Amino acid sequence: MQQATRKKLEQALTTQIPEDTAQEVAAEAEVLGLGALEDFDPHSDSERPTQPGIYVLYDISERPIYVGEGGNVRKRIRNHEDKFWFKRPIVEAASWIRIDDPNLRTQIGVNPKNETVS
Repeated sequence: MQQATRKKLEQALTTQIPEDTAQEVAAEAEVLGLGALEDFDPHSDSERPTQPGIYVLYDISERPIYVGEGGNVRKRIRNHEDKFWFKRPIVEAASWIRIDDPNLRTQIGVNPKNETVS
C-alpha cells in the first residue's frame, strides 16, 4: 500500500490501520526473491533512489502509468522531467525496487526495445 494511501485511509476512518493488516498489505508488496517496492516522491530529486532498479510511476488515482528501469533511477527519472506527461496530476507518486543485475531488469520486461538506459 502506498504510504499516501495509508494516511488517507487513516484520516478518513479517523483511526490507524491495524498492524496485522498493514503487515499483510506489506507482504503483498513483496516481489518474490527481490524484496519490496518502496515509495518515493518522483518530483523530489533528493528522494529519488540513486541505485539501479525498476520504478513505477502512478497517477492521482494510484494507477501505474509507467514502468521504467535504469542503472541509476534518479538519473533515469530526470530524463522524464521535461515530458508533458510527467507533470501532476498525471504523475503523483512512485515506487521502486532495487535490482542490480541489468540483464534481470531487462528480463522483467520493462525495456522491450532493448535500449540502453542508465
